[in-house]
Amino acid sequence: VECQACNATGKFDVEKIVKAAIVTDWYDVESDKKVKKRAVSDEDITMLKSAAEQGHGGSCYVLGVLKGGNCIAYAEDGDSYFAKGAQAGDADCLYAHAFVSLHKGHPEQQEAIECLERSVEKGNVHALVDLTLHLLGKKDESGIASEDEKALQYCDRLSNVKAADGLSQHLVEKANAVGKCLPKIAKNDVAAMFEFGSICDTLYKTTGSKQDKTLAETY
Repeated sequence: VECQACNATGKFDVEKIVKAAIVTDWYDVESDKKVKKRAVSDEDITMLKSAAEQGHGGSCYVLGVLKGGNCIAYAEDGDSYFAKGAQAGDADCLYAHAFVSLHKGHPEQQEAIECLERSVEKGNVHALVDLTLHLLGKKDESGIASEDEKALQYCDRLSNVKAADGLSQHLVEKANAVGKCLPKIAKNDVAAMFEFGSICDTLYKTTGSKQDKTLAETY
């Protein structure tokens, strides 16, 4: 009889546990990924913690979300795991750590932006949306966006995001809206402001995302 957990190899398949714990076609307010607590046993938790201690990013991400509870995907309670996974270069952990830092009142804003940039480099669309919003919302003393060129390049990428690779429809619509409207908003186009605000309002009514609500009210 062979051990079903390790298939007689003597090593647990942590990647299999991570994939079993995460569903990519469900939208959980700030994340396309929701950890299913019932699918993660005490034995799985032990193995995930062991892998996390060795710097396994996927394990850090799952443990961070589990630590945060049911109310929100990325809570401050799980940030110690997100931070560890970010150090290992995991794209999801980089985004989650940046999200907590930016939305929970942490002072290290520059570190959060750097995490977003690194997550973008690894292809995280959530990070791309948030970084673009940040750059185009960043004003210098004259009132002109100080990171326009970089942000506009990001907008071009966001305009071409498609419903593929497990991305939620919400994320695709939001990415496309940012890519389409923000370049016009940077030029003080009032119609584009209204259009973007309306889209965000519709998204908020669909998912209840606090960020969507804030964007709708702002624009």
